[in-house]
Amino acid sequence: MTAGRIGAGLGRQLFKIILTLAVAALIVMTLATLFQVIARYIFDRPPFWTEELARYAMIWAGTLGAVLAFWRGADPFFTAPGTFFPSRWRRASFVIALLPPLIFSAALLFTSLSGPRMEFSRSFLGRNLTRDSEGLQINMAFVAASVPLMALLVLLIGLSKLIGLLRGDPLPEAAQHALFEVPDMGNPPDQPGLTMKAPRDRPITDDQI
Repeated sequence: MTAGRIGAGLGRQLFKIILTLAVAALIVMTLATLFQVIARYIFDRPPFWTEELARYAMIWAGTLGAVLAFWRGADPFFTAPGTFFPSRWRRASFVIALLPPLIFSAALLFTSLSGPRMEFSRSFLGRNLTRDSEGLQINMAFVAASVPLMALLVLLIGLSKLIGLLRGDPLPEAAQHALFEVPDMGNPPDQPGLTMKAPRDRPITDDQI
């Protein structure tokens, strides 16, 4: 078994773990919100902990979901990489598209773990270590940890994608989540210009605007 296959297998397992945790957090958020509504409007006795639980579960579901979206290339953007470049520069466009999330994730991870004068105690995560939530009385670092974890995972995934592009791996398939469809600059179309797209690649009609 080659190192590449081992890495691919570990990547699939990691993806499944993140997906399972994100789905679990989403289920917890839904159940806590449903219980809160029933307790408030049917029994008139809303518990004190459901709102906090739903809020913290939503944070974890959102951060983990962002990692999964970036991993699968399902995060929304204005144009798919490669649309503004001739075919010979398409690989470079994918590299350029990876730079903003890499820079942002690195900065987010740094500020989460390091505060002024490089002191961890004054960082985002360090400050939350000294706080407990009002309702559930859990350490707020459990919630705050979702931010540096998201940044770390996006950074690792982005670096993996960048290395693959630089060593000549096949380019990703054209993404289906772009807001604008831009004609291939290498083959001028009959009607050039941006075409706005609705979800699932269906053109937006006049009555939808």
